[in-house]
Amino acid sequence: MRKAISLLAMMFMTACAPKPPAEVDVLLRPEVQGGKSYTLRVPSNYFIRGANLKEAMTSGTDFLGLWAVYPGFEGFNERTSAALKNEQSPNKAVNFFLRAEVESPEDWATQILDSRLAEAPNSVMRLAALPSSADESVRAYEYVNSKQHWKAYFVKSSEGPVFIECPGTVCKAYRTWRGKLTVRYQFFGSEIPDFAQLDRALGQLIGTFHVTPYDASANP
Repeated sequence: MRKAISLLAMMFMTACAPKPPAEVDVLLRPEVQGGKSYTLRVPSNYFIRGANLKEAMTSGTDFLGLWAVYPGFEGFNERTSAALKNEQSPNKAVNFFLRAEVESPEDWATQILDSRLAEAPNSVMRLAALPSSADESVRAYEYVNSKQHWKAYFVKSSEGPVFIECPGTVCKAYRTWRGKLTVRYQFFGSEIPDFAQLDRALGQLIGTFHVTPYDASANP
């Protein structure tokens, strides 16, 4: 009798357990001619509400908006939704945007940093390097024409370099993912102190999306 009750309880718990989100196959096309297209398989609960999902699933899109919950980088579900509503929770939302990378001899993070350093002397976006810190994996910069002393950082992550600029409370980061995609993501800088850990976890998440070169000849 006890075995029967235990079996029924296990069957009930299995039936009531939340089902994993469906995976969606999308096509990411390059923004300009000459680049490569890629297919991705992304769980549906990572898409930003209002994303161009129908277009991405059919003809393809050059821009894919996604979001995840730091630090575990889960998608939207009942648990993460409740955690985000709790101001004391360490869970924070991170929006990230993917584009197909146009082949270039330089990574995107370095390109963005070089462009900021080359801004006109009176530009609000012009950067200057700050004194080096003990952590050689992070180089800090300051917007020289900012009265608020806004900062930027060039981080050498295990997933490749990332450029992070924080012109205000919201930080924006730029990187190339394995020579295939450009990634831009944004977050509240005061809420996420470890940039390198954040970038590493996001890169690993994208690696689970089965990013594969798109063969147009096999998909006329």
